[in-house]
Amino acid sequence: MCCNIARVSGCLVMLSAAPLMAQDFDPALGVEAVSVLEDGRVLVRNGETAFGCDLVPKAGTVTLDDCVVRPPLDGEAAVLLFALSEQDWRAAVRDTLLDAQCRLSAFTAIGEVLAATAVANGVAPETIGGARAALSARAEAAVAQMLREGELSYRDGELALDACP
Repeated sequence: MCCNIARVSGCLVMLSAAPLMAQDFDPALGVEAVSVLEDGRVLVRNGETAFGCDLVPKAGTVTLDDCVVRPPLDGEAAVLLFALSEQDWRAAVRDTLLDAQCRLSAFTAIGEVLAATAVANGVAPETIGGARAALSARAEAAVAQMLREGELSYRDGELALDACP
């Protein structure tokens, strides 16, 4: 077998989707492994749709089986957002500021970035639950890096995008 369950995301090329109804699964969008669920199933994303699936080892590959469409639950929603890269978070900060005419209150900016990022990734902000602090830390890290690199600044109690179109 190419990999173990802990390295599922590194084996995306080897995943193949098995018995799913055609109206639910779009093979043209590919399959992205997001996380291993508590029950041992794997959470995968096909475009914007999340599925909970069983992994079935085959000769040299892993097949998805018994996939069920599911909305992300609290922990799963957080996993989708934790999977975002540092560059994704920076883009989310930039996009949120652009949507707000390049300025946000310094007191609410992180919350607004987090909510906008959740919505942009198909996650209802209220489902983030207990992961909110950790996800806020990811957004804060992106803001801090952008401040250091001169992409953002604080002006009159607001966070401002310096290169505002």
